[in-house]
Amino acid sequence: MTLRTQQDWVVRPQLAAGAGVADVVSYGGLLREIHVEPDPARMASLAVSLADIFESLKKASDNATGGYVERGSQVFVIRSLGIFKDLSDIEQVRVSFHAGVPVTVKDVARVGVGYAPRQGIVTRDATRTRSRGSS
Repeated sequence: MTLRTQQDWVVRPQLAAGAGVADVVSYGGLLREIHVEPDPARMASLAVSLADIFESLKKASDNATGGYVERGSQVFVIRSLGIFKDLSDIEQVRVSFHAGVPVTVKDVARVGVGYAPRQGIVTRDATRTRSRGSS
């Protein structure tokens, strides 16, 4: 996962910046993801729905415009980036209120690093074989 992340965020942009390079396609490795795994029992006890969690996370990670500022002949666009810096930022997102108390993602779900499920097969001479990491 570390090598794939390095490939996607460091190597790929450098290769793509080269003259005449139209695209750089990554194959292999585990694709890093942040997983939010809701706990149905905790959600029920705090009257939180999946829609509440989805909507709160979406709002917390949206980009928004702040307008623009003119300086001479230049215009500077102001925007707010709703990008999480670490897992605790995600855990602190307010999902709802229960009995007047804020309910956060960490109150109703587990947040952690995982990887995207592998998809596809590997074949050779029309004989199916399993790729490493598949079940």
